[in-house]
Amino acid sequence: MAIANTDSHLILNDSPANNLFQIHMNSRFTDIDDMEIDMNNIITQCNYSIIEDLNTNTQDLLQSIMHINIHSLPAKHEQLQTIIRRLQNRNINLEYILLCETFLNNNNQHLYKIEDYTLENRNRCTNNRGGVAIYIRNDITYKRRTDLEFNIDGQFESIFIETIGSKTKTIVGEVYRIPNTNEIESLNRYDYILNKLQTETTNIILGTDQNFDLLKIDINRNTCTLLDNFLVAGLIPMINKPTRVVHTTSTLIDNIYTNINTSQHIDRTSTVLVTDISDHYPVLVTYKKPTHNKILPIKIKTRKLDERKLHNINQSLKNCNWDFIYQDDIESSFQNFINKINEVINLNAPEV
Repeated sequence: MAIANTDSHLILNDSPANNLFQIHMNSRFTDIDDMEIDMNNIITQCNYSIIEDLNTNTQDLLQSIMHINIHSLPAKHEQLQTIIRRLQNRNINLEYILLCETFLNNNNQHLYKIEDYTLENRNRCTNNRGGVAIYIRNDITYKRRTDLEFNIDGQFESIFIETIGSKTKTIVGEVYRIPNTNEIESLNRYDYILNKLQTETTNIILGTDQNFDLLKIDINRNTCTLLDNFLVAGLIPMINKPTRVVHTTSTLIDNIYTNINTSQHIDRTSTVLVTDISDHYPVLVTYKKPTHNKILPIKIKTRKLDERKLHNINQSLKNCNWDFIYQDDIESSFQNFINKINEVINLNAPEV
């Protein structure tokens, strides 16, 4: 494990935990021959960078989204505007800025406007902490999608918008799971949102501080379940490196999930920005807009399993008459065996 000190923060380079996350992602994407798909076309390579080192040579073709756990927008408002200006100097003109832990309330929210952006926010009702918000660039027409939101003060917060008036509409959201809240209940709340998003035939961008550490995917079952639920919904995490690094600990809890497909027509990059605006690094996704090719959502075939379905599969397999596999031709026997298992699985847990 290598750690470098840059811009007053620690950077954690490649580690065994990062590799476990990548292995897990690879295991979820296989082609019809059970060979691993090239993950470069699904999850982009993610790197640390200071803003001035970002490589942005195509000003007119870049689209960009940034997520930050800002830990008080009133305290960090000027610093956020400085980051936006620095990005603009690199030809990155953010379309959406996704924030959590805004610490806004109904009395102060009007004070934190940013030039050329409209602020949509959802404040915590019980105190002046928490809160989620989205800055939307003024040339984007949108509507609020409160029907997609799930909010419980002090536990789980979310906000969603949908662009309108363009050929390819996009749903953009920010979700914040408050630390140390019940993990099973949190999974159910994410699932509520993801089930609704699955009914949408559109591009989706979701920023989140999920407070499930994807680097612990091998030891925390609920973290693994959350990631798999995102994948079932067709949403791919764009960040695969630690986003909160404090002294000797590092966690991957901030991410941007999207179903926007990567192809030869889209050049997308994911970056963990090294700044001291917060104890969480901002995460940035940029990609070129295709000139003639429509961006299509990724379609992932998967199975949604639960205890009941697993029980039914086990019972069906126990009740099978396996005499048909006893043949002289071992290859035929094996193929018939595999076909029967697939038949039972497809009957009880079909691909979706």
